[in-house]
Amino acid sequence: MKLKIAFIVLMCFASIGFSQVVYTNLEDKPAVVGNDYTLNFMGGAVEFAFENYTLHGSSIEMLCLTEGAQVIVSPLDSISDSSVDLLTEGMNIGSSESFSTNKGRKNFVIYYDGVYTDWVGQCGYIGFRFKNGSDIHYGWAKIAVEVSDDAVLKLYGYAYQSQPNTAIKAGDTVMNCGGIPFKDSCEWSVSCHKYRTLGDTVVNGKTYLTVYKDEFWNPETGTGRTISYALIRYDMDTKCLYGIPVNTTQPLNSLSESLLYDFSMQVGDSVTITSFDRYHDLVAKCVGRDSVTLRNGEKRAALRIRIINPKDQWGEPDGYDETIWIEGIGSNYGLFSPDCKDEYDCVYEILRLLCYHEQGELLLDFPEYDRDSTPGDCYYKKVGGSVPHVTTAQFLSVCPNPARDQVVVKVSDPAALNGELSLTNMLGEVVYRGFIKNSETTLSLQGLANGMYIAVYRSAKGVQQFRFMKE
Repeated sequence: MKLKIAFIVLMCFASIGFSQVVYTNLEDKPAVVGNDYTLNFMGGAVEFAFENYTLHGSSIEMLCLTEGAQVIVSPLDSISDSSVDLLTEGMNIGSSESFSTNKGRKNFVIYYDGVYTDWVGQCGYIGFRFKNGSDIHYGWAKIAVEVSDDAVLKLYGYAYQSQPNTAIKAGDTVMNCGGIPFKDSCEWSVSCHKYRTLGDTVVNGKTYLTVYKDEFWNPETGTGRTISYALIRYDMDTKCLYGIPVNTTQPLNSLSESLLYDFSMQVGDSVTITSFDRYHDLVAKCVGRDSVTLRNGEKRAALRIRIINPKDQWGEPDGYDETIWIEGIGSNYGLFSPDCKDEYDCVYEILRLLCYHEQGELLLDFPEYDRDSTPGDCYYKKVGGSVPHVTTAQFLSVCPNPARDQVVVKVSDPAALNGELSLTNMLGEVVYRGFIKNSETTLSLQGLANGMYIAVYRSAKGVQQFRFMKE
């Protein structure tokens, strides 16, 4: 059979340099490779090429063109040659793999007419390494070989590890995921809820961001409320987000934190996580790595996650769902909803992340899910009633600070009176709770230990948080 391989080099591709992996993405418009297609990574001599040798049995081969350019191969005894190995996503490409030694040969078989190789009718990854000076770099290319009357090789993308002498996994497009922390003064609109981070709380010596939740909680009257919902802590060393629910009667210092997200996962890794919206644990498996471009042009690393949900909301066995975890943001189903499989809320509306604001700037939105009567407000349905929002407005002050025996609480806005004030020590214990009815209120600090305290004031004007020291 004489093969005719079309030569179409598509110039419309995205070349993305992100963290330590330099990735060229051709997934949307794969290149259909004919006579040749070169891979040039470092801007000097071309390291690799795909070739069609119609005069030599109609083969598709990979060429190693520079000193030190090698691919992962296996012997192909039927033609006394070497076949390029077909790697699956997540396989390691590094110093321990069996690369070609060249020994005068630079061509390695992907397809050979009349000889079966693993690539026929398959899609997978090629592992390679090359030199830049004395440095060794590892990379991959994703290809598919389609054979009917003609044979076609399609190239879906390729990447290399820019950090010398560092392994890469087949399919990796983003490394060092999780380098961006979760931040204060951010807002997640999730269906008919809004979550906000504002200020911090110390529990058992660890500092957490405080998360407030505006919720649509009475569908009959359409009234809403704001509650203190959770504490979250991002660990830059482990690249994990931990959380503590605060909508509980138990003291905070008696609660253990739970794992919400693990951004250190590589393809194939699995972890057990907690979903505050699910009330039971889930298993999250990383099935891919990617990046997301925000509205301001910033690229954030992302993980493609398969959620294994052992039970649905009625306690029955469930299947799985797939989601995207975005560093510094969370899931595309919301901060506390790593999946949405059979999870209904807001009068049977499935949970979705509608938009994300970071310190007042809209960075991510999904307008296709904003289905209420006011497009662009980031709600399925409006949060009914007068919902006191978390605010940075300064309508309350405490003096003196530091204090000894007492403090004076001053409320400058009459509309903020009759709010609730709570004081929490560094162990997370609430040591005072009461209502502020006057513009100036004196609070005794007798009996309180010296140290830092966090005061949270909730009123019709919003929620304000501040710290003061007792000496």
